[in-house]
Amino acid sequence: MGGRDWGAYVDIDISEQRVRYYDANDQLVWESGCITGNPNTGHDTPTGIYFINNKEQNVQLTGAKDPETGEPEYISYVDYWMSFIGGAVGLHDADWQASSSFNDPTAYTWTGSHGCVNLPPDKAAELFNIVQLNDCVIVHM
Repeated sequence: MGGRDWGAYVDIDISEQRVRYYDANDQLVWESGCITGNPNTGHDTPTGIYFINNKEQNVQLTGAKDPETGEPEYISYVDYWMSFIGGAVGLHDADWQASSSFNDPTAYTWTGSHGCVNLPPDKAAELFNIVQLNDCVIVHM
């Protein structure tokens, strides 16, 4: 009672810009740099406790419609999609990001996403093969 009620989990540390995957025994299994949502454009990655609710490959991500143009804010094609807030926020590969940005803990303030957690393509593939539906996702500062 009052203890942890999940097994394996994904830990997303916004302040460090790191994602870690721990097994049910709290052993670190996987780790990567990331780029979270850009707080300077109002697209922070929401903090909280969630669960992986979908895993898909070869997905088109489409942003909200721009009220001025009626066109989506973005259309991005990703190889690995692991959502944890509805179908709108998740972890995914981001081959459009400079590889050096994944090692810069300030990169999200100028090249951050619309709220998703961008991963290097090879690391997204690794996580996709490890993470399971209903694994816990903890997003924190």
